[in-house]
Amino acid sequence: MNDLSRNAHLGIVKKAVKNYLTNEYPIENTIRNGLKEDYVLTKKTKFGAKFRDEYLGKVVRWYYRTDGDYILNMKGHKVPDANGAYPIMNLDDEMVNIDYTRYYQETIKILKTIGVIL
Repeated sequence: MNDLSRNAHLGIVKKAVKNYLTNEYPIENTIRNGLKEDYVLTKKTKFGAKFRDEYLGKVVRWYYRTDGDYILNMKGHKVPDANGAYPIMNLDDEMVNIDYTRYYQETIKILKTIGVIL
């Protein structure tokens, strides 16, 4: 998940990178103060996916959560980038236990990839 241009689902990470590069705004502040949709990732699966034996559908939305788990496609393979995930199929649902550390680490990876040393 290191390429900002190819990962439209990394809203909070993109904001954190931009805020850090343009204003030296602390990464942690951006990560902890995003909008709900900034944390959500989306992936379309060919045959559908499940989370803890619950069928989710072909388009899966999730966020990283401290008590998250794997999302598996219907063939039993892990959905890419969905380790530590928790489904949020209805955006009106409450988001709890957001794994801010995960989003912070993803931001650091991007900054290192583009040559910013922290």
